[in-house]
This record gives sequence, structure tokens and C-alpha cells, in this order.
Amino acid sequence: MGDSGVGKSGLGMVLAGEKFKATTSTHGRHVWSLEAKHHQSSDELWEIRETLLWDLAGQAEYRLIHQLSLDQINVALVLFDGSSPTNPFKEVVFWNKALQQAKGSSQLKKYLVAARTDVSSLSVTEARMNDFAKEHGFDGIFRTAALTGIGIEELRRHIEEAIDWDNLPLTISESLFKQMKDFVVEHKRQGYILEKTTNLIQHFRMKNLDVDFEDQDFQAALGRVEAYDLIKILSFGDYVLLQPELLDNYASAMAKAAREQPDGLGFLDEQVAREGQFNFGSLDRVTKDDEQIILQSVVELFIEKELAIADKSKLIFPSQFNRELPEHPEVQGTVVSYQFEGALINAYTTLVVRLYHSEAFVLESLWKNAAIFLPYGFKKQSSKRCGFVFKEIDEGLGRIFVFFGVDIPDETKILFLKFVHEHLKHKSLDNKVVRERIYNCPKCQETIERRAVQLRLEKGFSSIISVLFNPDSTH
Repeated sequence: MGDSGVGKSGLGMVLAGEKFKATTSTHGRHVWSLEAKHHQSSDELWEIRETLLWDLAGQAEYRLIHQLSLDQINVALVLFDGSSPTNPFKEVVFWNKALQQAKGSSQLKKYLVAARTDVSSLSVTEARMNDFAKEHGFDGIFRTAALTGIGIEELRRHIEEAIDWDNLPLTISESLFKQMKDFVVEHKRQGYILEKTTNLIQHFRMKNLDVDFEDQDFQAALGRVEAYDLIKILSFGDYVLLQPELLDNYASAMAKAAREQPDGLGFLDEQVAREGQFNFGSLDRVTKDDEQIILQSVVELFIEKELAIADKSKLIFPSQFNRELPEHPEVQGTVVSYQFEGALINAYTTLVVRLYHSEAFVLESLWKNAAIFLPYGFKKQSSKRCGFVFKEIDEGLGRIFVFFGVDIPDETKILFLKFVHEHLKHKSLDNKVVRERIYNCPKCQETIERRAVQLRLEKGFSSIISVLFNPDSTH
């Protein structure tokens, strides 16, 4: 995984034992079989151990969709453009967060990989790579070149050694698996879309009366077929989606509909999403009954993977929230800041959407990192604005700065602050929020340093004026 053009497909090709050839950007995903080895276990049974490598397209439009398919990963290779002179690890941070959210293997190994090192020289030193890898929980770093073979064998060896085969579930005999796989593939070829596992088992038994197997054998075989990206086992209703690309297509259409929400808030009514009452664009839709099951699966997957948030009957997509808007400039008149830990973007986006639907405030303008509201019934004047700016201080640590226009009534300020405080408390880690009052000069509106305010209070004074307003002031 990694950004588009960093060399994922070329690396996958040579890791799979194929000769390198130039490739264009991958669309969707491609599955490579790295190797299938016979192995005799401690109880003297022969096993086939097969390693599959998923090559995930890195273009922006695929990112959200690929995060639905990061289950049961044992090893993750995160590739980056080491020649970037500014921020070579920018996209690595995104994929690392995606891996943290996914329910992969508890023994997941992550490797940071610089690919195409023969094409362009690295702008980062090995020490910097090591520091970044250590800080973000990677288990090793590799410099590779698919064309010349640099680092390929070492990386392949680490992949093999990283997989804890003894703790992976055994499936079934290879011959039985092939029969079951061929049966499922034939169903796909005939155009079946959705089947219940129980129905598939029953049909397989009827066609293979001489085959002795248990239901769990067939379910284990389905798990292996899913690893080849041939099917998708849905999370409810005992359903198997025989055309897994449909899940991607419907998920993409749903996210696009949220992104096109008129005010740029990136949400749909949850009922609208579940019932398919949104614009599907050019999507080739399936029958209504099949579509309903796919839509329920998409919504549940988005929520489970924390790629969408179900909040007060709304389905909010933080990744689709005002993506193209500019940053808000610094503001004056901030009265309170709230520091909190947790899923920062989720907390910020849901706060905006909740205020948007509060009926107490009307959204005036939206920025990438800020939202400005007017009290309901007020005309559009800067002196009557309420708003906040979001800043990410550190990984998982953020602050919301609340500001008001000079003509906002006190009761409106109290209501707005209550909305913000209660929401952040609910969304923050351990329900903890650090609230800090910010003091501004009533003359020039410049913010007074908190230490200066404390010293003034300690001396018994009840007011302070900005030095900027009164340079000769001794306070």
C-alpha cells in the first residue's frame, strides 16, 4: 500500500517471482501469489502454506474503498516516495492510521519500504527512516528496486518469517479446496450475485454426493476464496457476495453522494443511505432485493471500520468533509479553547454537522479547519458570528478555539459553548476535555498572554489592557 506511482505493482511482480516489466497505475486491486510451500507440521501432517499479496491502488478515489478490505492482514508493506524533498512520509501516516483502524491480525507486522531506489536517490537518511519507523510502530525498513533486484530477497525472507503460521487457522485438504473453489467460481461465472452460505453448502453437496465434508470445511474454504478477492463474506445474514466489486462500487457511490452534499459537510441521512435514496451516478445497479442487502453491508462496514459515523440519524464521512476548502486564517476574539484527545477529525466533523442540524444556529461559512455560524434568525453580520477553529496539536491531540462577534448576546454564547463542550466531552478519550478561558483586550481585541493575566490577578487587579493598545502601560 502507498501513494500512486511509488512502485507497488513492480515490487509485487518481482516478489511473486515474475520478471520485472514497467506497469501503469493499478486500478482497484491486484492479488499476487508469492508462494505455496509444502510444510510438515509438528504432528507430521503435510500442509500447503500460501502467501497472497494484495496490491492496492493508491489513487485518492480508491483510498476509502480499500480501507474496507484490510481485515486479517498478517504483514503490511507501506511504500513511500523517498525522493520527495519536502515530506516523503506524508502518505505513510495516512496508511498507518488505516492499518490501526483495521481489524487485522493481532500479530501484524508492518514494514516501511522505499521502492524504486535505482530510479531516484533518496532524500531521507537511513537514520531518519529508522526514527520515523520506530515512532510509528513499524517493524523494519527496506530499500528496494524491483528492476535491479536490490533488497527483494531480504524483503521476501522477512515477509515469510513474519507470518506466524502455527497460529493461523487450518482450512481443508488441497483437493477438496479446489473442488469447492471451482464450484464457487462457476456460480460467479453464471452471474449469481448473492447466496446464503447454507444454500451454497446444500448445492455443493447435491453436486458432489461422494464428497465427505463438514459445513465448517466449506466455510473455511470460502475464507480462502475470499483471500483471492473472488468473493466477499458479508457481516450479517449469512450472505456471500459472489461479485465483490459490487461492494466497492456501491460504497464508492455512497461516499460520492455524501461528498456532493450542498454545504460540503460530507454526510447522508442514514435512512437515505440504507434505502438507496441518493444519486448513484452511472452505477450499473442490481435488483432491488440484492441492492438492499449490499447497501446494509456497505453502511455496516463503513461504521465498523470507523470510516463513517452514525450520529443522530446522520451518516457522516469525515474523509468526504469539505476536502477542497481552504484553511481558515487566524481569528481574533477567541474566548475559550478546548483541548481533547481521541479521533480528532471525527470529533470535529460531527460537531459541525450536529450544530448544522441544531435549529439554533445556521451555517454561514465552512472552511477546511473551521466553521462559522449565525444564531437562528440573525442577519449575516460579522459582529453576530459564532465559530470555532480546529487545530491538530499532535497525533491524537487537538484543540478547538471558539470565537464570537462583538454583538453576540451572552445567552447565545452560553448555548454555543454548551454545544461544543458537551460534544467534545462525549467524543474525547475517557470523556476528558481541558477547557481554558482566553482573555482579549476590549480595545484592540488582541489576545493577552495567560501568564500576564495570572500576574495581574495575583496583584489584585480585575482588568488588563493590551500592551499593543497602550505601549506605556506598566501592567
